[in-house]
Amino acid sequence: IMMFNHFAADSKTWIFVCSKDLTQAQNKELQNELDAFVVQWQAHGKSLEAAFELKGRLLVVCVNAASEPASGCSIDKLYLILNTYSSKHQVDFMDRKWLLAENGTCLHAQRDAEHLAQLKGQKIIDLSVNQCESWINQGYIPVEDSWVGNKIK
Repeated sequence: IMMFNHFAADSKTWIFVCSKDLTQAQNKELQNELDAFVVQWQAHGKSLEAAFELKGRLLVVCVNAASEPASGCSIDKLYLILNTYSSKHQVDFMDRKWLLAENGTCLHAQRDAEHLAQLKGQKIIDLSVNQCESWINQGYIPVEDSWVGNKIK
């Protein structure tokens, strides 16, 4: 989160939760791919000031709104990198039903429905956050306040 502190508050932010834990080698490979990607990432031929944080199953990518904004085509390139990596390692960063709690518990809202009670009283990653300031200030929300809150018994 610290690496985004100098980004404009309204910077575009994408939050992903991986479908399973990455091995140390897979994590390093993804770090390397994302490092190479963000330094050359462009929109309409102009460099984007971007950064990412990969911590366990959580990936946060941010483009500084104070510089060049991301465009549809440039965003597609981010998704292509993640989809290519996901196919290679049989993981999924695109399934928005993964719930990642502050304590590290990770459950799928549909496949693990009978275990959702484990999340009661926990804070989970808010996947709806799309601006840097919101991520830095409130990246986690009480599970009861989330879209899955009514399923927690």
